Amino acid sequence: MGKIGLILSVLVFTAMTMSFASAAEESRENPPRGMIEHDDRDGDGVVSRSEFSGPADHFDKLDTNGDGTIQKSEAMQGPPGMPRRDRKNQ
Repeated sequence: MGKIGLILSVLVFTAMTMSFASAAEESRENPPRGMIEHDDRDGDGVVSRSEFSGPADHFDKLDTNGDGTIQKSEAMQGPPGMPRRDRKNQ
């Protein structure tokens, strides 16, 4: 591999690393989005009871409309009775 190929490989690797780091940071700053992305195994944008990785009673508290899924809007509000943190880019 020549110098140009090596430089291009390093640039691609750096860009990919920065992209992954940015996505990880966004998930940390927005825990509900991180939970949805982490637990939504079928990619439908909601977390079903079978996908949820937390305790069953937490699922019941987060599923405020009782439809059997946790939507992003429900996750953003958090369980009833829990104070909400101010979040950027809701």
